[in-house]
Amino acid sequence: MPKGRGKKRKAETYASTDESEEHDDPKDPETSGKREWEVGTSGKRLRVNVFKDAVRVDIRQCWMNNGEWAPTKKGINMNTQEFYELLDILRGEDVVSAVEAEKAKLKK
Repeated sequence: MPKGRGKKRKAETYASTDESEEHDDPKDPETSGKREWEVGTSGKRLRVNVFKDAVRVDIRQCWMNNGEWAPTKKGINMNTQEFYELLDILRGEDVVSAVEAEKAKLKK
């Protein structure tokens, strides 16, 4: 299929808040069970929601659109198994050591 052709997805918006926000309207499938956090100050957002009866973790670059965060294509969406594997990797000594070693190189 040529690029740009296919089903158009309805644009999602992310709540504009600095703290985690809970949306718990069980009657609204668009907002049921969503949890969101801002990561840093550059518009990155982490969101946990349910899609097609599966919990998904979405880390995405967002931009401000009429006072609400709107996601871009830049990011990653994971199932819970992938998310837990990522957490295990990030908690590992090797990753922390690698990050610290790279930071030390930059200071020289």
